[in-house]
Amino acid sequence: MSKVDPSLYASLHRHIQSWIDENCEESNWPPIYIGHDTVHHMADASFSVFKAILEAEGYCKSEGIFSEE
Repeated sequence: MSKVDPSLYASLHRHIQSWIDENCEESNWPPIYIGHDTVHHMADASFSVFKAILEAEGYCKSEGIFSEE
């Protein structure tokens, strides 16, 4: 089964924070209205989705549910 690259979490965190910073109307909005923990939670959730997809793919391959073309 494929492993998720640990640097993916850092990249997700960085890009989510960047998107929030670029898309808020005021520069003080992220720390006040969104908070630092929200970025961590979003990165955790995204990382978990990637891991789940890889695990499901690995299981399906091991059970012969689908084959690579």
